[in-house]
Amino acid sequence: MTELTELQLSAQDYDNAFTEVCFLLDILVQAIDLVAGKRSPSLAFSAGRHMGKKLPMHLVEPKLDDAVKAVVHTLEGGFEIETALNVRGVEMAVRRCAVRDACIKRGMQPGGEICKMFHHYIAGIVSELCKGRDVKPTEPAVGERCAFQLDVR
Repeated sequence: MTELTELQLSAQDYDNAFTEVCFLLDILVQAIDLVAGKRSPSLAFSAGRHMGKKLPMHLVEPKLDDAVKAVVHTLEGGFEIETALNVRGVEMAVRRCAVRDACIKRGMQPGGEICKMFHHYIAGIVSELCKGRDVKPTEPAVGERCAFQLDVR
């Protein structure tokens, strides 16, 4: 009989895996920036739209609020996100953030390229769930929490 080693992971194993994921995320964003340059946000938005097509959900009459709630629910394992609708779109306030943790682990300033790409990725998912509405993230305010706006046009 074979032992299942994946069921016997230590806290150090999880920490090592997180370190590796942070490294790979950093390298991925650097590679995308080298190849796509200023088009990197568009690439992240397209990736989000692609993910929005693959999410196991269907919104019959998609409203911005429903799409954002679906995205927040999907991400709740690694993120704590508060949202508030306003006349321009929706304000996103991210308290617990796996991306911010990755930035800190790699010695990078939160709010940089990784964060911007992640915000465009979220905008792409929301856009797809809202049947292609034009959604664009604003520049984030970074601190203990990250706040940005998803503007709908």
